[in-house]
Amino acid sequence: MKKWLQDLFFPKEKFSTIEESISFKIILITIFTAIIGIPVCIVTGFSELIVAAVVVIVLYTFLLYLLRYREKFNLIRSVFLVANFAFLVLLWFKDAGIQGVVGIFFISLSVILPIVLSKKYQIFAISIIVFTIIVLSLIDYFFNHLITKYKSPEDLYFENTIAYVIQAIFLFLIIRFFKETYDKNLEKLRAKESEIIQSNQLLEEKNQRLQEMIENNRRLFSIISHDIRSPIASSKAFIEAIYQGDIEVEKLQDLIPDMHRNFQFTLSLVDNLLFWAKSQFEEFKPNIKILNLNEFFSELAEGFSLLAAYKRIKLELDIPPKPIFINFDREILEIVIRNVFSNAVKFSHFEGVVSISCFRKNGFLYIFVIDNGVGITPEDLEKIKRGILFSHKGTGCEKGTGLGLSLCQNLLQKCDASLDIKSDFGKGTGVSIKIPAKYIVEAKQTVASTQDLSAD
Repeated sequence: MKKWLQDLFFPKEKFSTIEESISFKIILITIFTAIIGIPVCIVTGFSELIVAAVVVIVLYTFLLYLLRYREKFNLIRSVFLVANFAFLVLLWFKDAGIQGVVGIFFISLSVILPIVLSKKYQIFAISIIVFTIIVLSLIDYFFNHLITKYKSPEDLYFENTIAYVIQAIFLFLIIRFFKETYDKNLEKLRAKESEIIQSNQLLEEKNQRLQEMIENNRRLFSIISHDIRSPIASSKAFIEAIYQGDIEVEKLQDLIPDMHRNFQFTLSLVDNLLFWAKSQFEEFKPNIKILNLNEFFSELAEGFSLLAAYKRIKLELDIPPKPIFINFDREILEIVIRNVFSNAVKFSHFEGVVSISCFRKNGFLYIFVIDNGVGITPEDLEKIKRGILFSHKGTGCEKGTGLGLSLCQNLLQKCDASLDIKSDFGKGTGVSIKIPAKYIVEAKQTVASTQDLSAD
């Protein structure tokens, strides 16, 4: 029984609507007021009202039961308003009329109306209350003998004090409830607003990335349609001129370097495009094999020297004499190193210096390509980080596509490696390739791997 009463009067579950929650609190306050009213009636001599107070307690407890367990809110609202109205009219005659405290409770009932009634019934209900107060006041004035009076001024002061205290508590609880509800709704609104702002920011970022992807795709089509076709068409025209005898044999030696650079550019571009297309497939996985970096750079050095020769650029290769072995995709590493080195040569001055170094630090393997060329502006560095394709002509008017660095970053990410660019505009650029420790093969592992390969 105790648990049931506790659940009835002090429920832990929240009501589904604000009207139900407020009605519950008002009914509780009314029951509390009726309980207090019983000893007040005894003290002030209004013993007839004790029965009315008991009826109110029983009726409103039943209303609580309907509200908590039967969800009969519309019925409860109607019974509550009619019962309150009838009780206040009875109380007017039995509790000193206009001199008593009933007027205060009529005001409380008027406050309740906009809360528990829908908008279309509010004007009608308040009109009934105003009309009733006027009629009761006229009856009090013209038929004063119908009104039960206080037996002494002390009873008047005592009952009025109790009534004012109850009304003060009632108004405080109602206003506090609305303030708490307002604060909670405001907090939810702010949280929702924050979510909307974050969603809008995320949407803007996605939209920006989409625009960048569209621009990159447009750029790729431009590369395919122009940057590949133009060198091939130029080479075709050159060969046709030789075939038709329009170019003297003596001049061929001067034109061959340009033709070689055209072929080198086209071949590198085709390699990049093919590897980029290959890397876009979800099933693409790096082909991890053991790789001797000393041999790897020795093989690349000859091709790099030829690439740098036309600008008379000095290539400095700083690789430790002790062999370094890694488990890595050779093709990916070659694509990355070649693109980075080509950029270094492209933006280096004639007779400049490009250095390639390799060393271990803090468990990682670093490969550095450093030049003393024109450098990169902060704006272009930001574009590179965001994967935006763009290109500038080199110091020897070399063309580019902007695909190389974007491809390098994409390929290295698939191997858990990274590429970082530092540049001092006007002084040069340093590019570092950082390979995680898990790819580095120690000497013992290398011997074991070699024995396995020999056994196979």
